[in-house]
Amino acid sequence: MMDVKCVRLITGEDVIAEFENDGEKVSLINPVQVLRVPGGGTDQPNFGFIPFPLVSNDKTIVINNDKIVFVCEPSEEFLNQYNTIFGNIITPSSKIII
Repeated sequence: MMDVKCVRLITGEDVIAEFENDGEKVSLINPVQVLRVPGGGTDQPNFGFIPFPLVSNDKTIVINNDKIVFVCEPSEEFLNQYNTIFGNIITPSSKIII
């Protein structure tokens, strides 16, 4: 299985996807864009995923490395949500249920 990464593009989009880099180009497999959505009256921000790019059914998007601002590990919450959508293994949190 490939690494799932959060990628910030030069156009400002934050994308979570399985990430492959060949040195010149990056393949984003099953990419979703992360968007802030209106909250339900809480002080905490809410986020949602939409297909990326929105107008395509492609499962893999190839972009040039120079179009990427940074790549980082997604938080556990975002990774678990991404894995739920794409049927990957969900890693349980380290919290103990009492």
